Amino acid sequence: MRKAGIISATALLIALMCASLMLMVPTVSAPRGPKSNLDIYWYADPDSAWTALKNGEIETMQWSLTEEQLAEAEADPNIVVARYEENGMMEFDFNNNKTIADYPDSTNPMSVLEVRQAIAYLIDVDYIIEIILHRFGARIDAPVCYPQIEGWVYEPASGKSVVTYDWNHNGRIDPEENNYPYKYDRNAAAALLAGLGFNDTDGNGYLNYPNKPEVWGAAAGKDTTEMPLKICIRTEDERMPAGRYLYGQLEGDPLVAGDGPLATAVWPAGYRGGDFDTTDETWVKPRKDLSPIVFRDRNYHIYTGGWSFGRFPVYLFSLFHSMFWFPYGPNYVKAPGSHDDLDPILEDIYYAASIPDAQAAAKEYTREHVIRVINRPLWSYTSYVAWRKTLAGVVNMKGYGIINDFTFLNCYRADNPLAPVRFGVVNTWDRLNILYSQWYFEYAFLDRVYTGLLAVNPYDLTIDMPWVAQDWEVGAWVDPRDGLTKSVVTYWLRPDAGCAAPEDGNFKGFFNPKDLEFTIWYNYAFDDSWQWQNFMDVHHVEIVDSRTIKVYFDDQSYWFQYSP
Repeated sequence: MRKAGIISATALLIALMCASLMLMVPTVSAPRGPKSNLDIYWYADPDSAWTALKNGEIETMQWSLTEEQLAEAEADPNIVVARYEENGMMEFDFNNNKTIADYPDSTNPMSVLEVRQAIAYLIDVDYIIEIILHRFGARIDAPVCYPQIEGWVYEPASGKSVVTYDWNHNGRIDPEENNYPYKYDRNAAAALLAGLGFNDTDGNGYLNYPNKPEVWGAAAGKDTTEMPLKICIRTEDERMPAGRYLYGQLEGDPLVAGDGPLATAVWPAGYRGGDFDTTDETWVKPRKDLSPIVFRDRNYHIYTGGWSFGRFPVYLFSLFHSMFWFPYGPNYVKAPGSHDDLDPILEDIYYAASIPDAQAAAKEYTREHVIRVINRPLWSYTSYVAWRKTLAGVVNMKGYGIINDFTFLNCYRADNPLAPVRFGVVNTWDRLNILYSQWYFEYAFLDRVYTGLLAVNPYDLTIDMPWVAQDWEVGAWVDPRDGLTKSVVTYWLRPDAGCAAPEDGNFKGFFNPKDLEFTIWYNYAFDDSWQWQNFMDVHHVEIVDSRTIKVYFDDQSYWFQYSP
């Protein structure tokens, strides 16, 4: 077994992974706590973790099984398998900014609507689901994960549907359900590009940029081989073959000019088809190599992105609002100056007075997102996960699988109840910092250390549960400065939750309103943090007594109750 990059960290289990919008604070339930301690092992890749699981070196791992691994697991009497539909999205992200750093004097083709539409016409998502995923995923056309589509995306009866989805659950897509506007069509892609002026003017098998300097800047008239589409392709999962499929649609075999699906499409009279050159294998790299290029510098055209989401599509606000376009921020797609007219709709999702209000705004936003091809959502995984049968007390949480804190609070090793549970993570971290960590692998550790005031029923994500707060109440207050009615949330903290020392897990004292007040203002101070959205609207706090605190907000939103 490859052991490169493996680190063992013993951590006292203390948390519940709540929905998105949750503040995480270090807590431990006293005096009982979890049934077992936890050893976390960091592996270099999923295959190494899977080998360790098969060999009995760990009890479970933070990753879903491949098709081959699933077959092995089902044949192994010592391994248990479970399935869940993932609250996540895999997508082709398009950089909508006007330029990128590699070509500062040329217009970024992905900032042009017709180019994005043409590329959308070249993507056969059903092919990706069938051939690349082997049906281990469900198609999505809007930036909402598959389990959350209903209620948050326009349905056919509205007359505004722009997605293909089995709304009546009969196991097939009926004609009235097939509403994605850019169904696979090479000829439509060619027509759009020709309409812009793309043409193989020199007959070398590659398209030339339109010869319009006032529009295309330094790229005008140049061969696309001089400014290829920079496609950053992650290597860790099915995004790698999906990314290769995409550049194959654009340029075919990189060693053969003029052979691709785009080049061989039917082009309008007077135009000669050609490949749209890409960087093909140049930027097929792992996460650590692509992270600064994509997230810090935004120096890319297309990226094979992926997200794990919270239980409501409020994530649309942080993923696509222009205020979150900053180095390593969550929005690296919709740059300021592109689609700014959609920002108020995104605000209507986040600052909604009720779930129906948020759903109405989300339907409007996702419709525009699809029509404008701001990015191209592809699939949500159908995931299979595994654990050793000697691990008792596992909870398969809806949308998230077995790696959740209900599992880690309840599980123990039936073969050795006093031994720590051994948990494998399939990649290393960049930084274990709750303010700035952004990767799924980092939260494998951080979610074991931090928790929130509220929790959610693991089998029904619509049901809130008390957690560090034993009760809460949403109310309103009138701000005397402007006379506006705003949200206030009262939290009653439970008396048996406290803080553990990060060095050794020793109990340090019970959590009280002063701790929460400090946490709020500490997070508020870091406006480039991935947690900042949860605190940016806090106006002031009021400590009522030793167990009660009121958090006053500077606006109204149904979602504020989940913020601190």
